[in-house]
Amino acid sequence: MKKYKIILSAAVILFSSITQAGEKAPVNSLNPMLTKVMPTVVNIRSQHDPKFGQDPYSNDDKEQNKKGSLVELGSGVIIDAKHGLIVTNAHVVHDASTILITLNDSRKYLANTVGEDAISDIAILHISAKNLSEIEIGRSKDLKVGDYVTAIGNPFGLHQTVTSGIVSGLHRNANNSLNNFIQTDAPINPGNSGGALINLSGELVGINTAILSTGNAGNIGIGFAIPSDMMTNIIKQIIQYKDVKRGMLGVTMQELTPQLAKALKVHTKHGAIINSVTPGSAAEKAELKPKDIIVSIDDQDIYTADEAKSYIGVLREGSKVAFSIERDNLMQQKYATLGSIKETLKKSDESILSGMTLIDYDEIDNSNKRTKGVIVTSVHQGSKVWLGGLGRGDVITSLNNKKISNLDEFTKEINIVGKQSDKEILLDVKRGMSSYLIVVE
Repeated sequence: MKKYKIILSAAVILFSSITQAGEKAPVNSLNPMLTKVMPTVVNIRSQHDPKFGQDPYSNDDKEQNKKGSLVELGSGVIIDAKHGLIVTNAHVVHDASTILITLNDSRKYLANTVGEDAISDIAILHISAKNLSEIEIGRSKDLKVGDYVTAIGNPFGLHQTVTSGIVSGLHRNANNSLNNFIQTDAPINPGNSGGALINLSGELVGINTAILSTGNAGNIGIGFAIPSDMMTNIIKQIIQYKDVKRGMLGVTMQELTPQLAKALKVHTKHGAIINSVTPGSAAEKAELKPKDIIVSIDDQDIYTADEAKSYIGVLREGSKVAFSIERDNLMQQKYATLGSIKETLKKSDESILSGMTLIDYDEIDNSNKRTKGVIVTSVHQGSKVWLGGLGRGDVITSLNNKKISNLDEFTKEINIVGKQSDKEILLDVKRGMSSYLIVVE
């Protein structure tokens, strides 16, 4: 009986506080934050003249009007109210003959494209309009799995639709190896492309860009957004240079797994292992070496090779980058100035290292015979080593009849060969229980 009296007393006190205030206690709501943010999100309707052989139903965001033109529905976010700049997805406006922007207050403006980057799927539009609102850009690197987020856009042409959910995952690659996407279960549908993914503070943390769907199932709770940190790097280049000219480090990398960390006897538990360094590249000039473990870039922790590639992949040629690496169980700082992709690839083409990734190999077989060398962990299709017949899992034990015990020795010999006029390379390869000779020209 006493238990019920206590509960009843608490209820009476609560009711008393409500009635004395003259109104109901406030209910948790996203409305106050959304009231500030929604004026910064716009609807986009881009018209594309049909091309011969084009399938008008090849993209879920597209519809065909009566005249046969393709109309794509999307969204955008105002990032600069003073200059009328809007960020959206490149695929929403690419090759559009007309781009119509509808603001939250129903005003309409024709937009022109300032610049776009297909690789990152980012485009910047401009409209001549007054009294605009701009969004505050947050830092996507501060996001954590489980954080609440809200998606705002124009799904299926519906005006200003809000959905909410959480960050389901980070550093997702989806269909683009360059983008470390944010994964969210906030419903994202066709027409949301280019819209805002915001945190509970109303800051832009991502640009909604893609969904994972099965057949005609529509949204199944797996959506992807371009991180705001990546977006910021891209739009700075577009606004300043009208294009994106990526720099290149000149390395191949793989993830540091717990097994590799144990085998290599390293202290760090996360990072990306450098497998090879292209001669003459920015990496070589920065004195980066195979088996160096990249722990952080510009003070940002690196957990996978994809993270390292994505971070470097949006930086402009000539950018200076700081690397924290572990080498011989000691932490070191290295600084690189990213080179030209064209020039780095030209140098890379001259080295067979560009066609594969390698790690040290040291094993004893059942007959107590020890084999040392380097094992091929991946081969790039179309490369010189691929054409020569080298495959994943092959163990290289000698190069031009010189024994190879580890990756350092292999890289050193390759660099020596690269300086010779005759660049034909003879490899002794162990494949399973058999041995082969492979020539790489």
